[in-house]
Amino acid sequence: MINNDKLIDKLKKLIKESGMSARKLADIAGIHEVSMYRILNGQRKLNNLDTIYKLSKALGVDLNYFFTNSDVSEENSDNENLNVYIFYGDKKEADKKYPSAVKIPLMKSKAAATPAIIEISSDEIDGWVSISAENIPKNISERCFAFRVQGKSMEPMLRENDLVAVLPYSEPPSMDSIIPSNVYLVKIPDGFGGYGLSLKHINVIDEEVIELVSDNKKFENKIIYLQDDGFQVMGRVIWMWREL
Repeated sequence: MINNDKLIDKLKKLIKESGMSARKLADIAGIHEVSMYRILNGQRKLNNLDTIYKLSKALGVDLNYFFTNSDVSEENSDNENLNVYIFYGDKKEADKKYPSAVKIPLMKSKAAATPAIIEISSDEIDGWVSISAENIPKNISERCFAFRVQGKSMEPMLRENDLVAVLPYSEPPSMDSIIPSNVYLVKIPDGFGGYGLSLKHINVIDEEVIELVSDNKKFENKIIYLQDDGFQVMGRVIWMWREL
């Protein structure tokens, strides 16, 4: 599991070197000030990749700064220590086993974090991601659905088999509401009557054209024309979890 104490020590070092106050950093990173102080005081674990990503961007460092071999401990590696449980089976059984947890459906289909389009053969539920109520991240609810990540183009933020929770849109979002630092789940037509799901940042070029942006600079960005049939911004990634 991630060594929380070492992550916080690294964060404190960066804050000191930056000369920023914790309040200023929280404001730039888009994190609630109270949450920032709880993290620094050890009252809240720094185990949410979305939070670490926002902090790394605000402090001007690569996400990999926080993840070297020395930051990973083999002890207590059971995912129950992070209050996240993956249950494969019926929801009624999941409710019995984790009665107080919020449960998000885990889809069999993976969301590609590569430029290649994957074919979605089924949208059936494979299991349930259960998160204990006392450790529930902001915006997580049973309205969300979870995907395993496939591919390398969003590294280091997202890696193969990471879990992401997506908050679906009830209707397509307007392009002026898109935030480039967010990660979105998009449906992309493959030109043969099918489509694939991909996880990408979105850069709005104009009213008709957007660019799907990868974190891994080895992968080229993809230009999308909004009038193309089948393209859709399906939801926004609001939580990520990596099992180590």
